[in-house]
Amino acid sequence: MLFLKRFGRRVPSVVALPIVLGGALVIVAVWALSGIGGLALDIVKHMVLPVATLTLISFAGTMLLTRNSMLETIREDYVMAARAKGLPDKQVRDRHAARNAMLPIVTSLVYSLIFAIDGSVIIESVFSWPGTGMTLLQAVRSEDLPLVMGAMLFIGTLSLLAHVIVDVLYVYLDPRIRYQ
Repeated sequence: MLFLKRFGRRVPSVVALPIVLGGALVIVAVWALSGIGGLALDIVKHMVLPVATLTLISFAGTMLLTRNSMLETIREDYVMAARAKGLPDKQVRDRHAARNAMLPIVTSLVYSLIFAIDGSVIIESVFSWPGTGMTLLQAVRSEDLPLVMGAMLFIGTLSLLAHVIVDVLYVYLDPRIRYQ
C-alpha cells in the first residue's frame, strides 16, 4: 500500500481494509498452527489496559492540539483564498490547512512518544508488566548503576532518534524549511 501511495496512486479504503484484515488473519493462522495461539491471545488480553492507559494519557493533549491548530489554520488568509477560488473543501482541508497545521502536531507527537516511553515505568509497575520501565525501576531500587545507565542510554537514544525523524518530517511537511 505504501508502495502504491509513494508513486502517486491513492489506495482506496475498500482495498486497504481487506489487505490489513487479511494480514491479521494470516498472523492469527500462524499463531494457531504453531501452537502459541493461546499464549499470544493471553498476551494480547493482558496488554489491553496498559496500552489503553499509555495511549489515552500520551495522546489526549496531541488530539486537543490538532483540533486547535486546524481551527487556527482554517482562519488564515491563504485558506480563505483557496476557498474563494472554488477548490473543493477536501482539497482545501488536506492540502492547504492540514499540511500547515501539522508542524506543531508533529512536535507534540514526539514529546508524547517520549512521555510514553518514560511513563511506561509507572504503567509497568502498576500493571506488573515486565518491560523496560519495570527493569529500570528494579535497577534503581537495587542500585544497579550499569543497568540504569544502559536503560537511560536506550531511552535517550530513542528520544534523539524521534527528534531526528521530526526534523526530516519538517522538511517534508513545509518546503520552506531547509537544512544546510
